[in-house]
Amino acid sequence: MSSDELNNLRLGDYLKRVNSRGSDEYFMVTQVEEGYRLRQLGHEEVLDFDSMDMLENFEWINTRN
Repeated sequence: MSSDELNNLRLGDYLKRVNSRGSDEYFMVTQVEEGYRLRQLGHEEVLDFDSMDMLENFEWINTRN
């Protein structure tokens, strides 16, 4: 994601990344203050990130229109 997209993340945004097996994984942003929390759709997995820099290490695609 670009730095502009990262700066504009909002609760309820949907994001996508390609996992190591080449499959798409979808997430919803559930926290944007005091760190970032993403919940994987269809799973119980929750990812917590302390900073935007950690999100840039993934291949995210913002799916918000």
